[in-house]
Amino acid sequence: GLYRISKHFKFALESAISERRHSHAVLLEDDLLISPDLLRYFWSVAWLLEKDPTLWCASAWNDQGFPHTTWDARGVGRTDYFPGLGWMLSAGVWDELRAKWPERATTGWDHWMRLSTTSKGRECLRPEINRSRHASSRGTNVVNNKPFERFTFERTGVDSFGDLSYLLQPAYESATAQLLRTAKPVSVPEGRDSLERWLTKLPTDVPSLLLYVREEYQALAKRLGLWGENPRATHNGTITLRLPSRATLVLADRRRCPYLPPALRETPADGSFVVAKIGKSCDEACRDRNEECISKELEWANSCEVMRSHFKCEAGCGHQVGAELPAYASSKSLDTYQQCLISDIAFSKCDAKYAKTTRLCRCVRKAKL
Repeated sequence: GLYRISKHFKFALESAISERRHSHAVLLEDDLLISPDLLRYFWSVAWLLEKDPTLWCASAWNDQGFPHTTWDARGVGRTDYFPGLGWMLSAGVWDELRAKWPERATTGWDHWMRLSTTSKGRECLRPEINRSRHASSRGTNVVNNKPFERFTFERTGVDSFGDLSYLLQPAYESATAQLLRTAKPVSVPEGRDSLERWLTKLPTDVPSLLLYVREEYQALAKRLGLWGENPRATHNGTITLRLPSRATLVLADRRRCPYLPPALRETPADGSFVVAKIGKSCDEACRDRNEECISKELEWANSCEVMRSHFKCEAGCGHQVGAELPAYASSKSLDTYQQCLISDIAFSKCDAKYAKTTRLCRCVRKAKL
């Protein structure tokens, strides 16, 4: 199913752009409901994709667009996590992607779009209130529509999205940096009832800052009622939630957010990246060096850029799920042969290993007694 979907998207994009020579293409899955102002939204943001080379798509979907985390039907933001679910790209971007579009992306074309080696640091635009919504409970990736019923869906539309120049990179970066400079750190209280009251009582005159690392996100998201699997709707390690009370809550990844002061950032421990022998764990690789493996340190290896600095990655970078990731697919018997594999869902474990892959480890010097 995933292979056919990837081929279908390529066929649609080739037909709309390469053959019919349209300047942009909007892709809608057949089970999506769309808002009355969907086309107005895409029309309103199209110029930004041409003006700003750090943008490469616009989506109708906000992965963190819940009733308790949004309020402005005219609001639009930037995200470095490809949202899909009704999206637009320009002819120029398709000309770049068409030659390397994945015929057999093992976890789907959308995961391929989310790889940094595909996006090249560019971002997508997304509305604050969703302009699309799944209508079917059956599909290759959707087996239960109930989770999507929690999200916002704009039913009336707006006449205008206003001046959107604030979405150009210089202005948006400046505003985000200022948001983080003025934000006050907070912590989530215990208990669901107190959490709901807590959200309504956050100050509206200054932003609130909630720090996390990826391993903590799922528990945090469950308590806050956010997308649960992995951090989405991110921008440079931040997730900005504009609450109905008009308060602003910013979640910041301590590893990935460049706007945080040094005292609040998490940095790598004293150590180095080590390529393990094929089929060996990071525990084994580090022990051979009289060093140790610490699971949280493996996260620093979990990127296409770091993997490419240690492996040839002849077949590119790919997304997979497994405790032995990040790793290089060493065996010709794998669908992912010669890919550098990372994951934004799974968490690396020091003792994990797979006979057909080569792990990239981070070994830490043992503390002196």
